[in-house]
Amino acid sequence: MKRLLLLFAVVFSLAACQKEVSFDAPSGGGTGGGGGTTADTYQPVTKGSFWKYKDSALTGATTLMTITGQQKTIGSRTYQVVTSETTGQPPAEAYFYVAKPVFGLRQDVNNGIATTIEFIYLNDTASVGYTWTDNMPPVNGLAARFIGTIMERNISKTVAGKNFTNVIHTQLNLEYDLPILGWTNFAVYDYYIAKGVGIIRIETTSTFGGFGIKTVADLIDYSIK
Repeated sequence: MKRLLLLFAVVFSLAACQKEVSFDAPSGGGTGGGGGTTADTYQPVTKGSFWKYKDSALTGATTLMTITGQQKTIGSRTYQVVTSETTGQPPAEAYFYVAKPVFGLRQDVNNGIATTIEFIYLNDTASVGYTWTDNMPPVNGLAARFIGTIMERNISKTVAGKNFTNVIHTQLNLEYDLPILGWTNFAVYDYYIAKGVGIIRIETTSTFGGFGIKTVADLIDYSIK
């Protein structure tokens, strides 16, 4: 599993609901210093809180993410620092961006080529059908973006035998601007986020080349402090 963050979520017409969003200036903003009280946030950031995910791939790798209680400012944004420990890989840092109603993720990756993965995965006040375009830093020299959509709200979802309520389902389409081809879809990420818990499931479907390979990361253990 290439880190959780590489995985790693229509009522209105496109004209009404499509919106260009800036990662550093979300509507209803904030400093990114917290997500409200544990009960009313879709991403708790209290020190010591952790989430353990299991990948559905043959390796069965797990990823443990733990809130350190530290903050890191990158550019104009303040992030909550998270330790990310994946089976068979050295520990790394990841970052939650929490500025209600917007929630985002960031990780700096170096798989031979240094890359920053950064995207918004949720707007918790948006209605079903709301979409946004989130431009990422270039990946391997190519322009990249996520097209996000709120798919479902206030649903129940059973993950690893546990039922979660007050779940929002978002879908992120990862696109690269390829020479000649233009903007081309490479993968679809479905995020399920439970109120008071955080991300409980990520479904990843690789779409480039028409293969449609799907993997799943399920929350198998967690503790919210």
